[in-house]
Amino acid sequence: MDELIPVSAVNRSATAALRPDFPESGGVPLWMDASVRPDQQVRRLHRSLESGTVPTGELYTSPYQASKWLAVHETWSPARQCSTVQDLYDTFFEALSHKIQGQPWALVSLGCGGGQKEDRCLKAVRQPPEVALLLDISPTLAMVSYQRISPWCRTHAGVIDLEANLGQPNWCHSLVASNGLGDNRPPLRRVLFFLGLLPNLPITAAWSLMRAWTTPGDYLVVSANLASEGEIALGLPSILPQYDNCETREWIAAFFELHGLQNVANEVFYKVEPVRKNETQMARIRVEWQPKMPTRVELPGLTPVIWKSGQTICAFESLRMTTRAVESLASDHDLALRFQKVDPSMQEGVFLFERT
Repeated sequence: MDELIPVSAVNRSATAALRPDFPESGGVPLWMDASVRPDQQVRRLHRSLESGTVPTGELYTSPYQASKWLAVHETWSPARQCSTVQDLYDTFFEALSHKIQGQPWALVSLGCGGGQKEDRCLKAVRQPPEVALLLDISPTLAMVSYQRISPWCRTHAGVIDLEANLGQPNWCHSLVASNGLGDNRPPLRRVLFFLGLLPNLPITAAWSLMRAWTTPGDYLVVSANLASEGEIALGLPSILPQYDNCETREWIAAFFELHGLQNVANEVFYKVEPVRKNETQMARIRVEWQPKMPTRVELPGLTPVIWKSGQTICAFESLRMTTRAVESLASDHDLALRFQKVDPSMQEGVFLFERT
């Protein structure tokens, strides 16, 4: 079976509602990976809901959920609200510019979101990429990102479930490899962005995904939500307000609302759990919900999912790591650290790895 659903032109009306400066006419071409076929997505969702877990990707897929997530990002993301974190990314991208100076390169963004950091990078580097490939599980976010980045270079946007498709599909490789530079030009240096994904994916899946998508010589830019060992030991008291707030509750509740379940935003509760791996300290923030009565979730073509009264449903998870944990896990997956920048608060870090 072909792994690529044919290219479709998606109307811009959903993006116009989020960004009023977007023109209404025309469409954005989106490559649709087979992993986001509705039949496959609904089966994965059914299995996950039966186990009492909301898949992370399902919090972003609809335009309504994407708009809620953008509100969370604008209001609470240190990259948007904290000048030192903004300076951190500017300094990092300036250093990246020196690394790729004089080389033709390609940008591949895994989980591109709204494309703000990609846009910030391209403002800092001295030469734009020959081609950019922007991938997200949300068609709306992929379109928003495409609109930001397409003025810089030849741009492709695609929709893919990265957690369900850890390996790199051939169509992604082809879009970057077919750069049209001619046989006598050097190959493109690939720079892959993995920004904002590390906290929300299972640890093993996240690092396996990064290794699977890179080949020797590729650069990999990874952002991590950090915490000091002392903060982790105390249960993340200064970090929890970034998650336990109105905007985040409404974003998480949007998934339940789309399935006919109301008032979840006021009923979710937060837990902080210690995590240890490779002798390093981490902590996971969990957002949970317990239905007050037996709850039935209907999915098309499948048997209903029944949640018992008082059953714990995991609605969202976010991982906080020390810098030592990031470096240790990267080393285990053939990713060599080339440089890193960490905010003075020790809550945000950006790392450049090279696949060895």
